[in-house]
Amino acid sequence: MAQAFFDRLWRVESPAADCLLFDTTNYYTYMAGQTQSELAKRGKNKDGKHSLRQIGLGLLVTRDSRLPLYYSVYPGNLHDSKHFEAVMDEMFGVVCG
Repeated sequence: MAQAFFDRLWRVESPAADCLLFDTTNYYTYMAGQTQSELAKRGKNKDGKHSLRQIGLGLLVTRDSRLPLYYSVYPGNLHDSKHFEAVMDEMFGVVCG
């Protein structure tokens, strides 16, 4: 479903991919500790709530239009730089493909 959204966005808007911005952030949750989750993991966050589980989100946008070109959701215990390294080829594939 998300891929269909991005495909349509490219057909309708044709965003310029000459300057792209990629940013990551973490959203912490008050999910019960015994609740199973592959994404909600304990990690460091800017609010200092390291005891809470969190989910990471990465978003690639064009600088001029701020239109989203790509997103990724990743476990909260994965460092942003490791995630960027893991998705970099996929992002370039979306932009150049």
